[in-house]
Amino acid sequence: MMATNNTENVTYEIVQGMKYLDQVISENLRKHTPLLYFTRKVTRDYRIPGTDVVLNKNVGIIIPSYAIHNDPKYYPEPRKFDPERFSEQNASKLKKFTYMPFGGGPRLCVAKRFALLEQKITLTRLLPRFRFGVCEKTEYPLDYEPSTMFPIPKKGIWLKVERLQK
Repeated sequence: MMATNNTENVTYEIVQGMKYLDQVISENLRKHTPLLYFTRKVTRDYRIPGTDVVLNKNVGIIIPSYAIHNDPKYYPEPRKFDPERFSEQNASKLKKFTYMPFGGGPRLCVAKRFALLEQKITLTRLLPRFRFGVCEKTEYPLDYEPSTMFPIPKKGIWLKVERLQK
């Protein structure tokens, strides 16, 4: 993961240079998106291009980010964990608004950059010290609670954590 085992002095520049870590985080956010869906309100009458469908002003709409992230039309083999989907070469081929773990457009989550940086820092601190795994008790694929917009697994996620030798 890192060129050095000295995780005490990881700088912003070092973390930002961890391109494969970016890909892993992006793929994890695709598979396990923080919001299963989000809502928007139509601000003016809008005809969907190429159709006769009109969305009327003030109508609420639901954008199913989890369903989009798991649609084989946009992500072949969507259940497969494949960080290469987000390599520089492949990420540029993604259709606009098919990757939305933080929403999109003018209402994009203001904390997106902070959240991504926190994930990177946390991983650079923990992964050299611990091995993580899923316990047999965790049922996979995960089955989420349908009554919430957050991906809460019905039966939880059970982890094994093992301290690595120094």
